Amino acid sequence: MSKDINCNDAETIKHENSNDILDYIKELGELATGDETLSKYSGILVKFLTEQKVKCFDFRSSSDLKYIGKGSFSTVSSVIFEGRIYALKSLNNNIQMNKTQLKQFTRELMNLYEANHANIIKLHGISRGPMSSNFMLVLQFANGGTLFEYLGKMRRGDLYQISWNILIRTAKGITNGLTHLHKNGVIHRDLHSKNILIHDDEALIADFGLSKRNDELSTSTNNNYCAVGYTDPLFLLQGTKRKRDDKSDIYSLGVLLWELTSGIPPFHDLPIFRKIIQISNNIRPNIVDGTPPAYSDMFIKCWSAEPNDRPSLNEISRKLENLSTESIEFITNKITHNQIETEQHDSKSLDQEHNRANNSSINNNSFTDVVDNETIGNPS
Repeated sequence: MSKDINCNDAETIKHENSNDILDYIKELGELATGDETLSKYSGILVKFLTEQKVKCFDFRSSSDLKYIGKGSFSTVSSVIFEGRIYALKSLNNNIQMNKTQLKQFTRELMNLYEANHANIIKLHGISRGPMSSNFMLVLQFANGGTLFEYLGKMRRGDLYQISWNILIRTAKGITNGLTHLHKNGVIHRDLHSKNILIHDDEALIADFGLSKRNDELSTSTNNNYCAVGYTDPLFLLQGTKRKRDDKSDIYSLGVLLWELTSGIPPFHDLPIFRKIIQISNNIRPNIVDGTPPAYSDMFIKCWSAEPNDRPSLNEISRKLENLSTESIEFITNKITHNQIETEQHDSKSLDQEHNRANNSSINNNSFTDVVDNETIGNPS
């Protein structure tokens, strides 16, 4: 039923207006049976969102699609449409999605579409793949890539250097965008340097909840970049029993503030299991020499193991404003392969790391949950 619906069809099909997609499904009548996947609902999503005044793009006549990257759950391309460049995020049809998750996903799409902030990626609309029928998000194109890539351009070999003005501007941008999300009741849940995009040197928060549905997605661990380094320790300790909240976002923000001084992700040279062990045992990355104490004190509080000790976003914003007048020109970091406050470890197999986790303070079931459900890589 849903596979043949495109933007033009959606505009001609009208039903009694409902702002709840589950009510909308009931109104449409019997839904095709099959696996609970995005493929089952993609056509209905297009119809429902179009009736909610979300713009639906028809790219069937476009021939200038350019591949950007592929992740576990989507493929990202760029396209020029009516003289404007967009980013297309094509979500895999086999993403698991039941009706409850569909409702949450739809609500998050509406939140993103209605978001209007200089530091949040803009959702311009939706579409469907002309050949694959994949559900696609039509997003603002960020010309500077991810924050991870942006910082990488400031490295020369093992030397990273960032101007204080750029650091503060980027930190403010991320904080301002996150403040807007929280004020509108949106928890990101997956902040890391590949979910922050750069456009004209300004930071844009992307991917809050979209295609990630809380902490329920599985993934592989064959990517060196891992979002577990930004993850609230309580989630690492308790697994999916612990839902991420606004304080979890503050923890991730603190790690990002540190990353702006270091130029590298946290625990960048460790395998995923050891990262989990380090963070769960309250080990954090080393402070980069030359970091103003007021700045490092701020991100240290953000990544506190106790959520109630983490500062509010308003407090962080005030401190960043005060720090903007610091009389320093650059932060420089010589990147090593052991920038963590821990002893040197001999090389161990993943099985040995797992055994170590079993003997640590990490609950084994939670440990397995985290490894099985952690989001790795980019795009998501």
